[in-house]
Amino acid sequence: TSAIYLREHFQVPALIVEGKVNYQHSMMNPQAVRGALSSMMLLYGVNVLASTDAEETAELIAMMARQEQIGIPEISLIPKRKAATLDDRQRRLIEMLPGCGMVMARELLQHFGSVQRIVGATEDELLAMRGIGAKKAKQMVKVLSAEYESVDTEKNLEDAIGASPKLLFTQPIELLARQHHIYTDEMDRHIVDLVFLDHKARELILVELKRRSLLPQDGRQIGRYLTNADQSSLLRGYIDDGWTVRGVLATVVESDYQSDDPIVSTVIVDRKR
Repeated sequence: TSAIYLREHFQVPALIVEGKVNYQHSMMNPQAVRGALSSMMLLYGVNVLASTDAEETAELIAMMARQEQIGIPEISLIPKRKAATLDDRQRRLIEMLPGCGMVMARELLQHFGSVQRIVGATEDELLAMRGIGAKKAKQMVKVLSAEYESVDTEKNLEDAIGASPKLLFTQPIELLARQHHIYTDEMDRHIVDLVFLDHKARELILVELKRRSLLPQDGRQIGRYLTNADQSSLLRGYIDDGWTVRGVLATVVESDYQSDDPIVSTVIVDRKR
């Protein structure tokens, strides 16, 4: 039941097994424990992690929260071996092009003479090569010439919006804080990605950024920020002076989610800008 609840209510469910299981005194069967943990992963899709003690558990949770808030560069899954020679490096570089293996990479280099000439080749020039059709030539040119538009981390998105609020807002706006911490009465910590001031509307705008499609849990997250905004000494002065608070959920991908809360809006940022 707990596994089903985790799977249905959280995007990335995780179970942390803390400490070492004392099978002798707990009367637990080692195989039964391993079977239960395997089922959590294979049948219910719950990530199972292990920690040695409470301190490591806290550090692990803090790390996950930090990576969720700030984002981390993806880890390359492409096997990497050390290139022995210059021509080996050149071949491996060209092998990364769509539909290009070792043989094709060698033939391209022999035909054009250098990596630089391949990068500058037109579709017609690539079509002259045996084994390259119109579709493959088009894909190669697109990879080599297209602008890099990926938003690799939430920090990239945060930096862009912090420098140019027009990505989110049409009205004049002022950036007040980044990665702003709000502590509740229970000392739970919330980290707001961006806080803006709309002086004309006398509004505090709390912004939560995502690189994926927005989900209901994101609405609940920004809701907690709004509920506890007056716990922040930075924000409380504005609130006491009559400023209102609203939230914005922003992402760079298409998303159908719309919050039911009238003071929370959703924005899809044009990554090309």
